[in-house]
Amino acid sequence: MIILTSIIAVTIVLVPIPKLVAFHPRHYSISIIVYWLLDVIKGIVITFLAYLIGGWFEAYLASILAVVIALFLIRCNTFAIAAGSIFVLSPVLIFVGIVVFLISLFITRYYLLSTYFTVTAVVIFGLILAAHFAIWATIFALGIIVCLEHRHQFRRFRRGLEKQIEW
Repeated sequence: MIILTSIIAVTIVLVPIPKLVAFHPRHYSISIIVYWLLDVIKGIVITFLAYLIGGWFEAYLASILAVVIALFLIRCNTFAIAAGSIFVLSPVLIFVGIVVFLISLFITRYYLLSTYFTVTAVVIFGLILAAHFAIWATIFALGIIVCLEHRHQFRRFRRGLEKQIEW
């Protein structure tokens, strides 16, 4: 079962979303939102199918595998895939994450800082709300992977080169 769910996770992550969705330079922000939402849907589908096929353990492994594979793809957002996976694993945590992300994004106007604050909040609330150690370990692993992906942006932020989001 683990091999089957791994194959499904790899196949879904490798779906070429940028080629399926037309990219419009004049509507850049709309295209980014569509890409992000489609990556969230990828995470939801991967984790839910793995749960249906093999149970919770396979869902944990498939979500981690999907985020690891997304690290190596050019137009794939690991943060969005991790959010979709967490939505299936613990829906309460994703709402905590959304609230923390939006509040920190409005206050700091840095996507990088909002991502780090969200990962920290979800891991801390995961400690409090998670019923099993496996859920918390999966959430912690997803958070570490997302933070590792953003380490280059963190270097730019320290040098003062990271741009703020303009409203």
